[in-house]
Amino acid sequence: MPNINLKPTHKPVKEYYNTLQQYATQNITHEGAVRTAFLGLLTTCAKQRNATLITEYKMTTDEGKNIFIDGAITTEFEDPIAYWEAKDVDDNLQKAVQDKRNAGFRLWIILVYRLEL
Repeated sequence: MPNINLKPTHKPVKEYYNTLQQYATQNITHEGAVRTAFLGLLTTCAKQRNATLITEYKMTTDEGKNIFIDGAITTEFEDPIAYWEAKDVDDNLQKAVQDKRNAGFRLWIILVYRLEL
């Protein structure tokens, strides 16, 4: 799988950090707000792979329960190549991963990031 061409000097990365800085000056750190800044980076990465970022991506557990993850990057054939599950700096990542497993998420799709301001 080819690498994504995304460097700290590229516009989407600068915009991401500028947005996080704006949020920080307003003490905004919750996941729902700051995840929007990350969407731009993921969209850029998806486009480099001729893929699409789908937010609130619906999946079905092995038990048949519908669950939604924050996002998936899919090919033109709707095959997922990456999954996204957002977490913020106040989340306990070990607990968040266990909670997702308990909800029926397959371990290999639990990919989280923490927003560090």
